[in-house]
Amino acid sequence: TREFTLTINGPAVTGLNVSSGGVLIPGEARTLALTDQNGSTVQNSAAQWSSSSQAIATVSAAGVVTGVAAGTATITASLGPATGNT
Repeated sequence: TREFTLTINGPAVTGLNVSSGGVLIPGEARTLALTDQNGSTVQNSAAQWSSSSQAIATVSAAGVVTGVAAGTATITASLGPATGNT
């Protein structure tokens, strides 16, 4: 008898869609939803999150956006080569 290990990977994520953050007031927080190019849910913690302006809005590793001050910020999620923003 021989043993072997088989790893099956899901399809590659080539596109991400981030739910709209909408309008937040300073101190308000909202969790964004993340889906792939096929509309399947992607775990927020699997992505790298960033804010174009931490002075306006911050975003946690779990995709929770918190308003800091009046203004506009773009929140971006990245997973491998795929990115999406709101």
